[in-house]
Amino acid sequence: MNLVPFERFATESALPPQELSRRLAAQIDPPRSFRWPWDPSNAPFEGRMEGGHFFVWALLKFRRDAFRPVAVGSVHPLRGGSVIRGVIRLRWGVMVLVAAWIAISLSLGLRSAAQHLRAGRLDPEPLLPVLFAMVGYLFCMVPFWLGGRRIKRVLVDVARP
Repeated sequence: MNLVPFERFATESALPPQELSRRLAAQIDPPRSFRWPWDPSNAPFEGRMEGGHFFVWALLKFRRDAFRPVAVGSVHPLRGGSVIRGVIRLRWGVMVLVAAWIAISLSLGLRSAAQHLRAGRLDPEPLLPVLFAMVGYLFCMVPFWLGGRRIKRVLVDVARP
């Protein structure tokens, strides 16, 4: 389990790169701004595949979720087959937002703790901003862990001959 929202992956396959790229492209729907829950598409991903390179995220038919992870990677030839290499991460804007949230929460907690220590008080009040930082961290990491596991499971199924 990663502690930061960034994970490299590699999935080997006995399939040739062209076939693996074709199978992966069949699992990707083009991005749309809105999808109905009864949309007939069974593709697990939304995004794009150009050549052997892909940029995908899990397909959610009824809502948009900025915290779902994206997978960026490519298909490369390998002796007797091919390999899918890439990175699973959060969107850059989400990572900046969460980093700012955690930094501000921790700085407020340290400032409050310093003021309480100077005054000679030991209150639990300075722990509240630390709790906010932990909630912000979990708010981005839980979808990352769950979505990343789903992305890797689909990529392994695609690579299976």
